Amino acid sequence: MHLSISPSIRAAFSRTWTRFNAIPWSLGFALGLMAWMAPHLDWHTDLALYRGGINLPYPYWTNWILAPLRVLPAWAAYLVLCLCCLALLYFAVRIFGGRHWVVFTSFALGWNFFYGQVDGLVVGGLALAAWALQKNRPYWMGIGLILASIKPQVSLPLMIALWWWSPNKIKPLVIPAVVAGLSFLQWGFWLPTLLNQFLHDHDLTQLTRNVSWWQVLGPWSLLVWLPVILARLPRQRKIVAIAAATAFCMPYFPAPSTLLLLVLPIPVWGYLLAQLPLLSGLGDFWIYEWMKILPTSLVIWALWPALLTWALTVKSRFFHP
Repeated sequence: MHLSISPSIRAAFSRTWTRFNAIPWSLGFALGLMAWMAPHLDWHTDLALYRGGINLPYPYWTNWILAPLRVLPAWAAYLVLCLCCLALLYFAVRIFGGRHWVVFTSFALGWNFFYGQVDGLVVGGLALAAWALQKNRPYWMGIGLILASIKPQVSLPLMIALWWWSPNKIKPLVIPAVVAGLSFLQWGFWLPTLLNQFLHDHDLTQLTRNVSWWQVLGPWSLLVWLPVILARLPRQRKIVAIAAATAFCMPYFPAPSTLLLLVLPIPVWGYLLAQLPLLSGLGDFWIYEWMKILPTSLVIWALWPALLTWALTVKSRFFHP
């Protein structure tokens, strides 16, 4: 007996199978990693911070964004936060053109799960702003900027760049201005307090997980912005250069925040450098210091076409036969 399948059924199966294959396998790995980590005791430390109101070292409107975590049980709050971060990271990979497995099998993601961090929300906010830039939807960019601003030490330079590239400079700032104004009405003018926290919390800059060169070079590390700003690069490479320069020079840029670099179209060796902390069990926490190579090498890689052009220009101008 010959079993025949109608063309319509075969077509429907083919469409379903194509959609299934579009789901990255590494997302399953990330879900398994999340299940293995949850609920770790250290999560309760950060959850207490998220539930602590205006003591958060973030812009005060973050209290509204994290409000659901205050009413949910600890296990449900962990699940909601991690799933939101995963969804936004997947969105960021799609928008920025990165590799899904680089993000979802990374040490940085494992750290975010282990401690219940919010870097996925920050990266997702930047991706939303980048998507809004592509689609010319300035008010959506404003929403993305608000979400990204949870950790300004990670996101601020890219926030400024995305806003600067927007054809309309006013509309993307409408929603952030309204949100900021409402937060001032509720908590008063809190900006000086937040800046004081950032400027005087020197202990964070000395942590081994800090991948920035600030603790070594101090303000001299800010010189990295000269070539990054001046270089003429394709938009995609410019974004990599800005993100890597941020990690290079911000006083505090922790290892889990390298998720921002991993969602971008970086070389595979960048992923390998980001995995170096996995070797800390073989040695000591000094291995984290080697992660400073990651932002340094990515800045050079992103700027390489411009550096090569500059070198050839100098050679032709001053060293011609």
